[in-house]
Amino acid sequence: MTLAYQTISTTAQIDFTTTSNRIAVRSCVTQIEAYAGGSRNLTFNASWVPLGVVFPASLSANKVGILSLISLGTAETDIRAVFTAQP
Repeated sequence: MTLAYQTISTTAQIDFTTTSNRIAVRSCVTQIEAYAGGSRNLTFNASWVPLGVVFPASLSANKVGILSLISLGTAETDIRAVFTAQP
């Protein structure tokens, strides 16, 4: 399994609407930081399958969220996703 990790410090809305390099059993963990300014609007791909709670529409100011994606195949519908954020 391939694992990637990255951090995004946002200053505006962020869209997670398309992915690339999808292969079976690939995962990616992304830390999203909303430190500078106010809350950040988030948009997620409608084909992804959320595990647990539904995707939030925003990340509150001065908070950190974690988006974890697992691709079980080569299509957007093969992606399972978990998002959690600081309360």
